[in-house]
Amino acid sequence: MEYLTPIFMCIVFLCGCALLCTVSLYISDRLTVRSLRRSPVLDRDSVAALLSLEFGTGNLYLSRWFPVRSPRGTLYTEIPLILVLGRKVFVCTVCPASGIIYNTEEETWRISLAMQNGTKKTIAVKNPVKAAEQQADVIRALLETANLPFPVSVEPLAILTAKQHKLDDPEQQGIGILPEALQYIHASFPKKHTDKKKTKQVRRALKQDTESILRIFRRYSLSRAKAIAKINALRQNKK
Repeated sequence: MEYLTPIFMCIVFLCGCALLCTVSLYISDRLTVRSLRRSPVLDRDSVAALLSLEFGTGNLYLSRWFPVRSPRGTLYTEIPLILVLGRKVFVCTVCPASGIIYNTEEETWRISLAMQNGTKKTIAVKNPVKAAEQQADVIRALLETANLPFPVSVEPLAILTAKQHKLDDPEQQGIGILPEALQYIHASFPKKHTDKKKTKQVRRALKQDTESILRIFRRYSLSRAKAIAKINALRQNKK
């Protein structure tokens, strides 16, 4: 039996190392999330990283081109950021601009920026709310064509990441400041059951539905290079 003692010690050591690595990764992820949330402004890639840490990399679908039917044929449009949580799909646009935002109902936002020299500068930005709505329409049409055996809710969400901003219409729908947007997405998760078996069943179903939707996205979407090549080929055929 003496020869079993070092084997047992090795097993305990390896289990301890695995546990330590797991705890270290969890702490690292939480610190990264906290650091990102405290940033004064986040770009699209940073928001994607934050969503990945919050909801899992497997639930994100990034920077793909989706088909859009038109009188000229099938075109492709880029949808940069999609989050799939079971039967709910969030089509997200990111607006990192800071300053006073005007014309929130129009196609183009006007943003007044205060410069360091005391002057003000106005820039034009495509309305991220309307962009998210247009992209959500593309995803809805695609999922309707796919005839999934369950209903899917597709929701557009424009995320403002700059802390120093002000909307001329605070009641504008479809806009979420980053912390509020995360809370809103978290609220879409099914509530935990006291029964652990029921909780596992819900999570398993959530994962299966997510994978079904992502499978459709992978089937129909293209990379940027392939989408542009198809669009150029269509233009050549029209000539």
